[in-house]
Amino acid sequence: MITEDFSNSISIGATAPAFELLDTSGETCTLESFADHDWLVVQFTCNHCPYVLGSDERLRAVVSALTGESIAWVGICSNDAERYPQDSYERMQERASTLPYRYLHDPTQETARAYGAQVTPEFFIFARSDSNWKLAWHGTIDDSPRNAAEATNAYLLPTLQSLVQGKPIERQTTPVQGCSIKWF
Repeated sequence: MITEDFSNSISIGATAPAFELLDTSGETCTLESFADHDWLVVQFTCNHCPYVLGSDERLRAVVSALTGESIAWVGICSNDAERYPQDSYERMQERASTLPYRYLHDPTQETARAYGAQVTPEFFIFARSDSNWKLAWHGTIDDSPRNAAEATNAYLLPTLQSLVQGKPIERQTTPVQGCSIKWF
């Protein structure tokens, strides 16, 4: 699925919807958990989507390239684990050690709905603004999340590099492509 229709998503400049979710270590995570960072990258993701799996190595490279920057990284799995047991909390725990971000479980899908997430992988970059997080960018890692060999335009890394350097970004959104979130 590829879409640029963000009519049900939070808008650029909007405050990040609050959440209270368990990470794969069993600890509760909220937006306040990242208060010591300037930037927050929220990725809606899962364990089985070929677009997620196809972009995992590139995401690791993006996170690595930005080591030392004040960026918090979080992945949220909101898929229906009854219909897709590979996305269960237990399977998330198994996968978490291979990921470069804190992995959160959204079993009610309320967080995905609040953000207006549609696919996996889908990224939201927030800037710290006083005690809130404001949406600065919404999109995907590059123009071919599923297949690195076909990627010609990187989106996530250059956007984050510009943001942390205080430079203007080329665009505030990119089309998102991936597997649809598996709703109840």
